[in-house]
Amino acid sequence: MIIVAILVRIIVLLGVILLFVFGLFGGWRMLRRTTMKTRARIGAALSFAFFLLAGLWLLVLAALYPSDGAILVVIGLYLLGQAFYAGTRLWLAAEKCGPPQGAQ
Repeated sequence: MIIVAILVRIIVLLGVILLFVFGLFGGWRMLRRTTMKTRARIGAALSFAFFLLAGLWLLVLAALYPSDGAILVVIGLYLLGQAFYAGTRLWLAAEKCGPPQGAQ
């Protein structure tokens, strides 16, 4: 469990560094120019990726620690299902954003 805590701290630190560098080099202006559809697609992909990684991580932990395996497998499988559900739903919602394809 110490390894998990260290990995979480590293990910948070990398996220803070990324936000600082992104803001430093004018990335926020680029974000303002993107369309809502693009932002929604990015959100759908990130949602899918995070749920998928969390589910896979719990399944790996279940294999490594068989004493807590049953509950980790259940939660891991739930998160895998949630990845495919939430990612797909958000992607379909993103496709409805913006003007129709034939509009000018």
